[in-house]
Amino acid sequence: VTVTDDRGCSITDSTYVGDPSCAMIVDVIGTNPLCYGSATGTATASVSYGLPPYSYSWSTGSTDSVLTNLDPGTYSVFVTDAAGCEGFGSVTLVEPQVVSLTSTQTNPVCNGAATGTVDLTVSGGTSPYTYSWSNGATTQDLSGIGAGTYSVTVADVNGCSATTSATVNQPTQLIPTFS
Repeated sequence: VTVTDDRGCSITDSTYVGDPSCAMIVDVIGTNPLCYGSATGTATASVSYGLPPYSYSWSTGSTDSVLTNLDPGTYSVFVTDAAGCEGFGSVTLVEPQVVSLTSTQTNPVCNGAATGTVDLTVSGGTSPYTYSWSNGATTQDLSGIGAGTYSVTVADVNGCSATTSATVNQPTQLIPTFS
């Protein structure tokens, strides 16, 4: 439509007026992949105000209402109902960051002493985390430990895991000398 006032000024605008019987709404509900690099996402098309049965045409080529085993990305669907009305919906799935581990270790103060520590920092994944150390500990950090190599596997709430190790070194033994 173009509207012109008495001074000759005009403005043009447009709108789409569709068939009111085709007021179909397509919502796509997504579930993100559980772990970094895993194809465990889902996308489900939900139709409102349409006339069943529905035909689905996903960007993946699928004709089902539910997609499974999805990687991160955008998934879109065209839905056609029994009256020939069409609707569109899409969802973007994102994956969590990879579980990443870094550690800082402190050597025992004296040779043979059990005063070493390992300070573990965890990032990525989805907290809370569980810890499984090679010495049987289940805490994030180790303290009161002797020299040795300690490995740890950290799993997040979804079972995504990472492993690292830290070496606590033995200080040089003091040897007295007499003169």
